Amino acid sequence: MNNQNMFNHPILLLVFFWLIIGVQCSIDLFEEQHNGKENPAELLSLRWEYSHTGLSYMKNPIYIKDDSLVILGENLTLTALVTTNGKVKWSQNTNETLHSDYFLQSRNIVYGRTSHSLVGWNITTGTTNWNFAIPDSIGGYPFSGDAINQDTVYVALADYILQVSLDTGMEQMYPVRGGANTLQYRNGQLYYLNNWGEWKADGVYDIGTITCLASHTGDTLWSFMPEGVPPSYTAPILLDETTLYFGTVSLSGKTTDLFRTYALDADDGSLVWKTNKEVFTYHHILIGDTIYGNDGLGLYALDKHTGELLWQTDLEVGHGERPVAYLDGYLYHAKGGALHVVDAQTGEIVISRMLGPDKSSVRVASAGAGAVFVQTNQHLYCYEPYQPGEE
Repeated sequence: MNNQNMFNHPILLLVFFWLIIGVQCSIDLFEEQHNGKENPAELLSLRWEYSHTGLSYMKNPIYIKDDSLVILGENLTLTALVTTNGKVKWSQNTNETLHSDYFLQSRNIVYGRTSHSLVGWNITTGTTNWNFAIPDSIGGYPFSGDAINQDTVYVALADYILQVSLDTGMEQMYPVRGGANTLQYRNGQLYYLNNWGEWKADGVYDIGTITCLASHTGDTLWSFMPEGVPPSYTAPILLDETTLYFGTVSLSGKTTDLFRTYALDADDGSLVWKTNKEVFTYHHILIGDTIYGNDGLGLYALDKHTGELLWQTDLEVGHGERPVAYLDGYLYHAKGGALHVVDAQTGEIVISRMLGPDKSSVRVASAGAGAVFVQTNQHLYCYEPYQPGEE
């Protein structure tokens, strides 16, 4: 059938017409889902933008130093930008891809993990002040969160926690059965979550514990496991003056005490509370008296004293596990390739599906130094904080 005969055929013409309508509706729906508002690039006031060389890792960390510096981990490059204007203060080749979930800082040095090393850079000049090669023989999980105090850094590895002196480079290894993940340091104590293990003879999978060690000896002070077959963890451990908080996700549906957030006494590991409502936790932060978290579909808020669920908001853009950022009463979160802004008091979505000026996918949002930092596939954007009435 030639083209002229095809368009003279009424049924084929009707089918072709509805096909065109369907394609246009799909395009409109895509734009609506990704833009939300009429002019998404203008929903927050842009302060400056920086064109980067490529992201090295999905969570690609931003470290914000006081009110003067933001440090961006790029592909084989570490770059320090002035927060007020985005000008490059220094840039250093890292020789290896950065694999840190976040940077650590002690004194005037910022630390990050590469595939084979733990490296420290001077915040002021960018010079490499410290480099410790992680032995290949002991392996490591390069995406796990490490911990630091004033004079020591703790590195999460496959079967060990590696303690390294920042002054002498001397090392000590603490064996950890099943691996350590998401380290935190507090007052001479080191906390870690265990996501790995093995089936015991009684059919219980020996994972899901949270353990407290004496940081200078490696001695176990206490260990806690949720009731039933335990869950898995992806979110960091949260700490305040007296209490430790951690959230859970399911391990292939094998949990009996599903998807809780727990609060423990940080000194002895005794249970303070656990949430009554089942809530996934892929990432969370502690701000004042409230825990804000990402449950995979949206955001939620918990009272840190009781575990009460204050609000829960579905962002309606599918599943996502990116971090949550907070600034001046609002939460900033990258999900579905776009930025979302939520009122931290009420859970109301005030900005939905905002893209950057380059229209590329939003990877992660950070906040600090009085600004909001949004990383896309091509740029780092610095925005003024959200103000009511800007929509």
